[in-house]
Amino acid sequence: MAAKSRILIIGGTGIIGKFIVEASAKAGHPTYVLVRKSTLSNPDKGKLIENFKNLGVAILHGDLDDHESMVNAIKQVDVVISTVGPPQLAEQVKIIAAIKEAGSVKKLGKGQKSPNKLAQMETTAPPRDKVRIFGDGNAKAIFNTEEDIATYTIRAVDDPRTLNKILYLSLPKNIYSFNELVALWEKKIGKPLEKIYVPEEQILKEIKESQFPLNVFLALNHSVFVKGDHTNFAIEPSVAVEASELYPDVKYTTVEEYLHQLRFIPSEFGSDVDHTHVVEPAKSGFDTKVQIRRTVEAEGIPYTSVSCNYFAGYFLPATALSEPGASTAALRDEIIIFGDGNFKGIAEEIPYYSFLQQFSTWKIHYLRLPMSLLLLFGRRRSANPLRKSIFPRTKS
Repeated sequence: MAAKSRILIIGGTGIIGKFIVEASAKAGHPTYVLVRKSTLSNPDKGKLIENFKNLGVAILHGDLDDHESMVNAIKQVDVVISTVGPPQLAEQVKIIAAIKEAGSVKKLGKGQKSPNKLAQMETTAPPRDKVRIFGDGNAKAIFNTEEDIATYTIRAVDDPRTLNKILYLSLPKNIYSFNELVALWEKKIGKPLEKIYVPEEQILKEIKESQFPLNVFLALNHSVFVKGDHTNFAIEPSVAVEASELYPDVKYTTVEEYLHQLRFIPSEFGSDVDHTHVVEPAKSGFDTKVQIRRTVEAEGIPYTSVSCNYFAGYFLPATALSEPGASTAALRDEIIIFGDGNFKGIAEEIPYYSFLQQFSTWKIHYLRLPMSLLLLFGRRRSANPLRKSIFPRTKS
């Protein structure tokens, strides 16, 4: 098997670049990232760079304005992938000049980005009450996750079928009109949205009257959702190829799957807040959890509430088998029993977080073990019978 190409990513700490760096390293390519020295002093970027290093990525110091540093970096690799942001797009001519001088690069790739919030302005999440729809909402657009963009980009690096061609990520299950996308989201959140259709004339007017970067955002949406520029042409085999046809083995994330990943897991770990008889001072904490649960339900946010009951590592023996106010060690001579001692308690010894991936939305998931851990624990830890002091249950 031929050695995998050495890849340099410029813009590797950006929105799409970080995914391509990770995909390259995990695919076994010797991976390099060109990083400005000033980036190292950024706390968030610094953590990202440490993660790159843990993946075996080589960090090279350089800058688009430092021609020599780019030439030296490019001489070490076979492929250069540029994922620089919009303000630096024109400066890619500097990368081209460095490649010509280095003379060792087999391919130059340019990363693309993809929308993921139903194209709503001034928001970071899909809408829950009303939605602006550009044009009539029937033009088809394509939505791909950053992880899939990175996966296909790296798969294309050593593929001769992509050389000097455009690689289109026209993934069949990710092609939706705006109307279809809104309908899918409405089904997801369980309620209809107020739809505000924005005619083309108004969009063009808003583009002219808006400042950067809003005017750019509007112009892109006009191109995609009014003119249909993602899908209004046929792919010409002589100049382009389609990713899902070249790599049918790649399991990409569909739009529907992506939307179903949006879920809230509130901090309810413990007893089910709707089935408790807790008294103060613990009651107020449970009341707060109930308020949070009702708010989540009222907002129509998909959720999973985890009712895992007692934490075995904390309550066994720290609480359930020790006298209140005493040491945390399990008792060996005498034990206090609350009530008549016949109500069943559940103490989990298993890592409940591993179950989160299996939960269905809109559910409360109960983790229950079919054994009396309290009784078994007492027998394991002491060979002698314990004297029992019973606290009677008061009538409410």
